[in-house]
Amino acid sequence: MSEQQEHNSAFNAANINVQHAQLQDLSLSAARRLYKSGIRPGDPIRTRVQAQEMLDKIPPSQRAGIDGKSTDVNTQKYLSDKHASHIKPHSKRGSNDPKNIKWENAKDNLARATKYNEGTTLVIPPNLSHTPKPLSNPLSDRICRFLLFLWVHYLLKFIGITHKTQFQQH
Repeated sequence: MSEQQEHNSAFNAANINVQHAQLQDLSLSAARRLYKSGIRPGDPIRTRVQAQEMLDKIPPSQRAGIDGKSTDVNTQKYLSDKHASHIKPHSKRGSNDPKNIKWENAKDNLARATKYNEGTTLVIPPNLSHTPKPLSNPLSDRICRFLLFLWVHYLLKFIGITHKTQFQQH
């Protein structure tokens, strides 16, 4: 590189405005990951402030760009193979708060989850070891039998068979 080219590249590097991604710069899919990653079904999603905290957990070099679009692309590229991993897991009463989450390689997170699940034994507490209740009850059984009787009786009438006609044929 010539001395002039070296000077120009140093000048350009010093004068480029680098932006770091903000929540409002991200596409809907990237923002959704920040709001919902690591959240179990039924749990409330994160607030806007918490989603921004999740974004701030991404290394600055991975969410930087020259404009909003490039910051979004770089952020999505970083998140493409990442999972939101709980530092203290749900099973040990860990929360969904961003302070308890780190971005981790998806394969590592899944491997650890598989290893954990293989080594655990299901223990049923004494109060849950009773015989399960039947799925039906006598009243609903009687109602169903009655409705079936009415339906069969209606069909037999419709095709012209009654108890009297059966006895008369014999």
